[in-house]
Amino acid sequence: MINEHIKPGRLKFLMAAILISMFMSSLDQTIVSTALPTILKDLGGFNLLSWIYAAYILTSTIAILVVGRLSDIYGRKLFYLWGIGIFVFGSILSGLSQNITELIIFRALQGFGGGALTSLAFASVGDLFSPRERGKWQGIISSSFGIAAVVGPLIGGYLTDSLSWHWIFYINVPIGILAFILILREYPVIKHDKGETVDYIGISLFSIFTVALISALIFGGSLFAWNSIQEFSLIGTFIVFLVIFIVYQTKAKYPLLPLHLFKNKSFIYINVIAFLTSFGFLGGIVYLPIYFQYVRGASPTMSGLYITSLVLGLISTAIGGGLLLTKYGKYKYLIIVSIIITSVGFFLLSTLTPTTNILLMMVHMFITGIGLGVLLPILTIVAQNFFPVQEVGVVTGTLQFFRNIASAVGLAAMGTILNNSLISRLSYNKPKNLPLAFSRQYDAVQHSFSSTNTSFSTTINGASHVPKYLEKYVHEITHAVYLSLTQSISYLLLFAAVVVAIALIFAILVKEIPLRTDNRNG
Repeated sequence: MINEHIKPGRLKFLMAAILISMFMSSLDQTIVSTALPTILKDLGGFNLLSWIYAAYILTSTIAILVVGRLSDIYGRKLFYLWGIGIFVFGSILSGLSQNITELIIFRALQGFGGGALTSLAFASVGDLFSPRERGKWQGIISSSFGIAAVVGPLIGGYLTDSLSWHWIFYINVPIGILAFILILREYPVIKHDKGETVDYIGISLFSIFTVALISALIFGGSLFAWNSIQEFSLIGTFIVFLVIFIVYQTKAKYPLLPLHLFKNKSFIYINVIAFLTSFGFLGGIVYLPIYFQYVRGASPTMSGLYITSLVLGLISTAIGGGLLLTKYGKYKYLIIVSIIITSVGFFLLSTLTPTTNILLMMVHMFITGIGLGVLLPILTIVAQNFFPVQEVGVVTGTLQFFRNIASAVGLAAMGTILNNSLISRLSYNKPKNLPLAFSRQYDAVQHSFSSTNTSFSTTINGASHVPKYLEKYVHEITHAVYLSLTQSISYLLLFAAVVVAIALIFAILVKEIPLRTDNRNG
């Protein structure tokens, strides 16, 4: 237990350190979301949009479970310091990126650190507080994500407009240094003498099938065709090594992922809910800034301001829901209601058009955030409540693993759906009777969505230098492009609403077990 090694009065400093580290990794995600359209204009590669996120997810997914398990054995402090260092180093290199490929590689490096920080933050709260008390603190931890989501878009927009998008990564350096110093000073060194050894074979097998799975999702439909030999090879590798991993974990003395966790059906249901809601969540966060900036012509700063309505809703219920959980110790109805609200919010967002009132959209985003705010902390608390405190790290890591896999699946699926939908809608919405030169120009715009080096915004702007009597064709082209983009994003949001709604089935099946008021092993 960590709290047995903390000097009286020092708990608040340790919690501050945990909050700052969580804030740093969360800030990176929200800043990137707002600055992404500008990055794509600079570096190109619209069809590689999902890679920028998925590369981070790939490595953080591996780090989340591995670090969670290793910190159960050896303590959390060393891994915390390692995570901060890797994250900051990856941030510096991301800011120095000169092309889309470099950015993707360095984002993957960031992911190693970010995954460790996420897993350790929630696991540390599990160490410090009883399941009943965790409601308040997990809500506060999750609200740090919300705060980062509020200030992140604004900071990202301001830095992108005033300096350059490179500075959205450099800002992690001073925050990381502060977090490193606080963790170094306040986090106790706890020597674990459990006699357990590291499951290196399990880590290797887990890493191979995870890389194969997420790579198949990232490359499918972009670098490789879904029915290509490369895709079949990646999927085959995933299946083979997953089976080997499961078989090995049943025989390992100290497994990386104790399979007895999945004998608890409610734990399985919680992971499925986490998977489905994380899958749907990406639909709003990633693609709404693209709508605001490309279709509505908003600056990165204004786009970030619009998105804050979603995270304001998220903050209010992340803390409020946590307090309700602490007070009453009941969680099932909170999960059910929050899923319904989230699904309704995504459905309302899916009604957007190129001229939808921005204030109305902000209301719809706020509603979506209210539902998501409860789900972020509560699922972790419920999962931890099913098992003894010694397994908090691996339980938390497992839940985050499924969330990250969902993010990778969601990004890959939605990226593919968006590109395919755009191509289809652009063909359908193509203006009639365009002169040959403008028809070619329109086709170039359509092609830019599948090109790694062309910006469709640049293509449109290039068409604007024409005589006045031809301006109507430019207007028709731009209208058709923005209409097609809006329709495609609308379709994604509706898809997200359906995916989240499916989680309701599993929420009903979750067993209600009152949250413990102590942190004993039972």
